Amino acid sequence: MTGSNTDNTASIERAAILENGSLGSWEAAGELPEKRSHHALAVHGDALYVIGGLTGNPSGANTVRTDVLRATLGATAASARS
Repeated sequence: MTGSNTDNTASIERAAILENGSLGSWEAAGELPEKRSHHALAVHGDALYVIGGLTGNPSGANTVRTDVLRATLGATAASARS
């Protein structure tokens, strides 16, 4: 999940960790329900959590997010959780 200094993205991408410890090629893995940037990520058990962040222009008009999204690892969609 990434963005630029004037926009953010809903794109989720993943890359396999290869046997030699390097990363494989990045590939699309789904989309968040809404674009965001400046969020935190955490893994617990079989889930990935996307916490907070910004929507809108990170260097201009933006909205601070306080929600938490949860995705089961191996799945291709994230679901909102409060």
